[in-house]
Amino acid sequence: MKLYLDFVSEPSKAVYYFLKINNIEFETNIVDLLKGENRLPEYEKINPFRLVPAIDDDGFILTESIAILRYLATKYNAAEHWFPKDVQKQARVDEFLNWYHTNLRKNSVELYMYRLFTTLDVPTLPKFPHDEEKLKKLQADVAKSIKNIDTYFLKDKPFLCGDVISAADLMGFCELESHDIIGEEIAKSNKNVNAWMKRVGSYLEKFSAEPRAAMDTLKTLYDNSKKINGSYIHL
Repeated sequence: MKLYLDFVSEPSKAVYYFLKINNIEFETNIVDLLKGENRLPEYEKINPFRLVPAIDDDGFILTESIAILRYLATKYNAAEHWFPKDVQKQARVDEFLNWYHTNLRKNSVELYMYRLFTTLDVPTLPKFPHDEEKLKKLQADVAKSIKNIDTYFLKDKPFLCGDVISAADLMGFCELESHDIIGEEIAKSNKNVNAWMKRVGSYLEKFSAEPRAAMDTLKTLYDNSKKINGSYIHL
């Protein structure tokens, strides 16, 4: 099986972690988003949407992270806690994963991209002028999603959908972990969500070396990118 990913892509990390945790053999194929490799013709043959992740399982190509997770869980008979067989437990996982797309994912990635696009000078990325009001709005949207995680999904449970980790936790954690790159601490400022992040992070720690190294590289690039008199330093 071939996995096409970039470790600075949150859904890519979720699929990578799932493969590692479940001891599924795969070949890593890095698609460097900052270099625009997702727009190369050879990758468009794999994923015409030009996004990561994607898998090629002996000729069966699949895109979309949650679809990939479900496919892997079914094919490799992954532990039931990822996608429970109990109808109500599975409904809770589905509830979060459906909410995630238009709430946490949407709000978080918009803030993430805004921070990168107003800071980095990379030829393949657009450049946005800084807009303080827009930044505050994006942060407020993310804060709302964080509050929803705290008060609706987590409440007093150790994980989003119950007492054990699920695909919901994997997707949610990977999304919020990227805030470390851009120096946002909205999730960390929520005691309940921060404790949950640490819980999931501890579960994934054994397999975090490669994702963390890629995140650290981008964070260094981000931190070293400064604006002088409105112009960008090219790194």
